[in-house]
Amino acid sequence: MLAKLKLFLNHERYQTITILIVITFMIFLQGCPSKCDSMITENHKVTRLELKAEVDLLLARAKEHIRTLDQQDAFKQLIAQNALLFTSIGAAVDNIRRRKVEKATLKSPVVS
Repeated sequence: MLAKLKLFLNHERYQTITILIVITFMIFLQGCPSKCDSMITENHKVTRLELKAEVDLLLARAKEHIRTLDQQDAFKQLIAQNALLFTSIGAAVDNIRRRKVEKATLKSPVVS
């Protein structure tokens, strides 16, 4: 049996070597997934699935930061609107006060 195997391998030497190389290469491809640098952790390699998880995490963080910025901008806009409202009310009150002073000045007798 061993003699027949040796004879077969000797006769089909290059095909046997090719098959062994292909099988080894396929095992390597299956056992060693492609990796790239992590976007979060330095000096760390991640697979495609881990990279997708990192991207999803970064997008979630970015959305949260955008929501916070939107809240701050809305608050600033509210303060600006209230400041304009108080300014217009203050101007109206000042006009009323000034008119009262002018009326009182016009009603008082003029002494020459």
